[in-house]
This record gives sequence, structure tokens and C-alpha cells, in this order.
Amino acid sequence: MTIFALTEGLPVKQHLPRRSDVTVEQVRQILDYNPETGVLTWKNKPREMFTTDRQFKTWNTRFSGKEAGNANGANGYRNVGVLGVLYLAHRIIWMHYYGEWPNEVDHINHDRYDNRISNLQEAVRTTNMQNSSLSVNNTSGFNGVQFRRGKWLAVIGVNNRRIQLGTFSNFNDAVAARIAANKDHKFHPNHGR
Repeated sequence: MTIFALTEGLPVKQHLPRRSDVTVEQVRQILDYNPETGVLTWKNKPREMFTTDRQFKTWNTRFSGKEAGNANGANGYRNVGVLGVLYLAHRIIWMHYYGEWPNEVDHINHDRYDNRISNLQEAVRTTNMQNSSLSVNNTSGFNGVQFRRGKWLAVIGVNNRRIQLGTFSNFNDAVAARIAANKDHKFHPNHGR
């Protein structure tokens, strides 16, 4: 069963594809992007994109010049419907700005709504995960540090392997071990913050 959502007045398939079915030309034809603010706005869509004059006039009157997409509370990212398919806005932005579909896009400062080009970087999955925010399930306040059996355990995940860095009586020693491992494995400085 396909679930549809209403985005910009059109039914849109409710899935977020990892690959783009739209071209750079199509994206640039219907969207403007401001790299300073990170905002996508709708351009006037051409008549051939609509079946009737009324749809053409109504859509352009209602949406042209306005911010594209919407916030999705489930994943915390902005989404934008392009030609009947819902995409993550930062992927469409990357395509619009650089002219190619990205493998993976990372928000450097962890703010999923900050789509300024200076805050976006292309990454592979493992690099993107290395820049992930602190998990909501984390109770120590620092990624890779947990309290077990009366001691602080420091761990790090590298190339799908969990590496134990040691057990410590002192929380700060466990954090220091994890910070050193982050540097050794070239994790992003924002990792876990």
C-alpha cells in the first residue's frame, strides 16, 4: 500500500528515496536556492507541467516565490515534493547547487533545518554516522561512554566493529579515552555533541 501526503497541493508518494528520479534541469527549473539562508523557494512552474490552465494559474498564484517543502517531525528534516515524489530537502539542495545527486549529505552543525550550503558536506554512510548527534538513549552525556558494573566503559565503532577502549573508575578518564579515539580515527569534532 502506498501512502500519499499532500505537499504543495499535489499528492506525493510518502517515501524518501536515496536516489533521485529527477534531473538537475528539472530541479533548477522549478526551484530557486539561496545558499546564504539555505532556503528553497518555488519558481513559476511552466504551463506544460499542468493538465489545465486553472491548475497552472492556481499553483503559481499560491506557491510561486514561497518557501518549498515542509518540516517532517518524524525524522527532523525538511522534505520537498518534486514532480510527485517526496525528497529530503538537503539532497535536492545539493543537487541544485552542485549539479549532481549526492551519496549522503551531512549537516555539519547537526541542525537538520540548517540547509545553508556551508553547513552541508557530502559524506559516505560511515562518515555521516561518525558525525551523528548524541543518542536520546545515552545516559552518560557523551557518545561511547557508558556506566557498567560500577565502572565507566569507553567504546568506539569503526568500520562496523565495536572497539573497547577500556574501563575506568573516573568518568573524565573514559571521556578522555573516547576523545583520543575520535581523533585517532578522524571522527568529526562535533561527533556526539
